[in-house]
Amino acid sequence: ASAKTGALLWAINPFSIIMCWLPLNIVCVNMLLAIIVYISICLYLECDYKKKVSLSLLLGLSVFLGNLFRPIFIVVPIALTIIMLISKKVNLKNFFCFVVIFISVAVPTQICSYVAKTMANGDDIFGSSGGWSFYVGSNYESKGQWTREDSNYFFGTVKKKSQTISEAQNTIKKEGMKRYSEMGMIKIANHIANKMSVMFSDVGDAIHDICYEFGINDGSFLYIALKSIVGAYFMFLSFCSLLYIYESQIDKERSSNKDVSLLILLIFMGLCAGFLLVEVMNRYSSVFFVLTIILTAMFLSKKSEHQVS
Repeated sequence: ASAKTGALLWAINPFSIIMCWLPLNIVCVNMLLAIIVYISICLYLECDYKKKVSLSLLLGLSVFLGNLFRPIFIVVPIALTIIMLISKKVNLKNFFCFVVIFISVAVPTQICSYVAKTMANGDDIFGSSGGWSFYVGSNYESKGQWTREDSNYFFGTVKKKSQTISEAQNTIKKEGMKRYSEMGMIKIANHIANKMSVMFSDVGDAIHDICYEFGINDGSFLYIALKSIVGAYFMFLSFCSLLYIYESQIDKERSSNKDVSLLILLIFMGLCAGFLLVEVMNRYSSVFFVLTIILTAMFLSKKSEHQVS
């Protein structure tokens, strides 16, 4: 029942329906996250050792593939490790599964890095945008969002003075650390709150890129209507998810559903933590549709089962 409900909620997700028209990787990223979360749940619930090893390999390769788009997917194996510790499922066999996950992420990553450097034939390549993203995320005035001034500074001043792209990334990362070091604890806390408000205060506006693609004014009736639908849908998912997490956690009996809801909550918190120091945009909130759809499906299925019984 949960699977059917989740499939329906995924199919009618207005964010994916609208954003799939754009040449962006958001829909692909969300699909990969859904697959990775699904595999992690199956891995947690699986009892057969051989199947657990196979799922561990599949999870690791999926995380590697997802990290090629956006380096946030490592949060899922970390959350899985934590829930294993909490539920006291740590043993030698499960430890080996985590070794398989680590190897299946690390080895393909190193191979890709080697192939890229070989194909570059000694030329400098853009290996990571971590420094740039960290610098943008440290901008207090912009609430951690991209600005033209930051872009001009990095791609103009910093890159011109640097010998390599890696050197430019390290330089701009130090500039970001300098920004954070100049903030007091209260200002940093306020900065984090501001960044979370960018992510979640107006999720409906996460579809703003369609304005550029289709030439729609963000004050038009069509845009406001689409934005309202997406925002209302996310509010519905969030409300149902919170209710399910609360109901499952107050249940004194330990169950697989209780552990799964805690696993997804840990993934949610991990993703939020991942955005604390780096660049944020309201469209990045789209990854949370995946998690809230799973929890909402479990919540609605539970309610329907109670009504039948």
